[in-house]
Formats: sequence, C-alpha cells, structure tokens
Amino acid sequence: MRREGLYSSHIVDWRRPRDSGTLAGAARPRGRPAADPRNAQIARLRKEKAKLEQELAKARFVVDVQSKLQALAAGPFLRGQPAAIGLPHASGIPHNAPTVSRACNLRR
Repeated sequence: MRREGLYSSHIVDWRRPRDSGTLAGAARPRGRPAADPRNAQIARLRKEKAKLEQELAKARFVVDVQSKLQALAAGPFLRGQPAAIGLPHASGIPHNAPTVSRACNLRR
C-alpha cells in the first residue's frame, strides 16, 4: 500500500468517519432513488384535466347545436322576419307579393 501512497494513518483517518456514519457515501442507499409520489399525482391530475376539457368542449358543442336547432324550429314567425318560402310576414304582407316596381316591369 505504501507503493500507492496509502499509509496506516490514512486508513485510520478514513475508518473513524466511516464507523461513525458521517461519510456521505455510506448514508445514501444504493440504486435508483425512490419516485416522488407527487409526480404520480400530478400526472394523474393532468390526465383528468385533459379528459374533463374534452367533455366540456363536447357539451358546449351540443348546447350550440341545440340552440341552432331551436332557432330553426322556432322559424321566422317568432323572430318577425319574412319566410324564405313565401309565408306571411309579421306585418301580414307576404315577402313575395308584387311590388310597384315589379308590377311596372310586368306590363312591358
């Protein structure tokens, strides 16, 4: 050991902290460090959040479609707009009734 530069005083100086447990390498367990349980919880919550966001988007789409269908089913009668197929307007005059300009063009 003297050839390597190790003397008995070096070994004695090393054995004292080793036996008392103050060496850093002796206190740490070997192998992979244990996984933090918070990381697993964070991953689970992120997955749950993504799923809930998809459900929310789907629910908003359904509400949007339902409101559009309700507007179509209510028709122009409730909104006071002329119908596209010639049904009477809220004022009682059909939107496709001949106007003065159309009547003048028909006489020519």
